[in-house]
Amino acid sequence: MVGAARPTPVFDCQVILARDAESGRLHARCANIAGPEASGSSERDVLRSMVSQFKQLMEQYAASGEPVPWKDPVDQPGEGESRRWIPVHL
Repeated sequence: MVGAARPTPVFDCQVILARDAESGRLHARCANIAGPEASGSSERDVLRSMVSQFKQLMEQYAASGEPVPWKDPVDQPGEGESRRWIPVHL
């Protein structure tokens, strides 16, 4: 097909959030791939940073043709932590 659109890759960014009891700041780490981490005063800011880092990392793997080194098994939230799933389109 001429001019057919290529499917847009979508990746599952799993984020684990924890709030520091003393400072009140949120800390986030990626549960399903090593690397992305963020901290901030609001969940929105922290998740925005995580999505940006995750997307940049996925774009690097897509451009290089290397397989994504997903964690297996993925990290699980500990006591006082929560998880967010965010679909990320490239």
